[in-house]
Amino acid sequence: LDELLLYGESIGMSLDLTMHADHYKTFKVSDEGYDISAHKRAIRNTLVRWGRRPAVRILDMANEAEVRGPSPGSGSPATGHVSPGRFLEMMEVARSVPRTCLVTCSVSGGGDFPGDVEANYVALFRSTKGEILLPHFGRKSGWGAREGALGADLRRAIPGLQVHHQEPARNGYNGQNWPVSEFEQSFRTTKAAGAVGCCMHTDAGFDVRSRDAWDQLDEVERQVVASLKGWIA
Repeated sequence: LDELLLYGESIGMSLDLTMHADHYKTFKVSDEGYDISAHKRAIRNTLVRWGRRPAVRILDMANEAEVRGPSPGSGSPATGHVSPGRFLEMMEVARSVPRTCLVTCSVSGGGDFPGDVEANYVALFRSTKGEILLPHFGRKSGWGAREGALGADLRRAIPGLQVHHQEPARNGYNGQNWPVSEFEQSFRTTKAAGAVGCCMHTDAGFDVRSRDAWDQLDEVERQVVASLKGWIA
């Protein structure tokens, strides 16, 4: 990770660095209580080492933190879930470290409120807020045109925080393939709604050990890259 972040920094790249709650050992201490010391230690170590470097702009402390997984085990960090109490613990660690990057958790439409990213975020932020909103909205036909409005609604529900659309729809996900127009709408609507960022989410680059990420882009995605500057200028 150090090597990759140093390389990114050397070419002027800044990153949204994402952790997963289910990647750390946890211990159940009560009905809904878990010892998440390993996860908190990883958060502290990352922020101490990289929290004031330009390579890391955002630390997403747990990807899709509302995900509960199948019963039994719902609510366990082993399924990726972060309860409001656990999120408070994580934010207390983050607040104890001097840094310039923003910290938070991303949220999708799973969890307690299926299909409702806004309700899941409000629930996660019950005891304390993160510092930026990283929504993963639904991936159905017309998603691009809806992306900006959904982000604006989220900002109204949780005032004072900016929105970065971290994981819009992508080609290849569950066999989905979207036209250029969907991607164009996602960038145009999110910019118009005042978002600070929107990702071109793609299957390309998930494994770059044998093939360059650019070589993994499909024809539509290459058109998106070629057109992006005009959409957000």
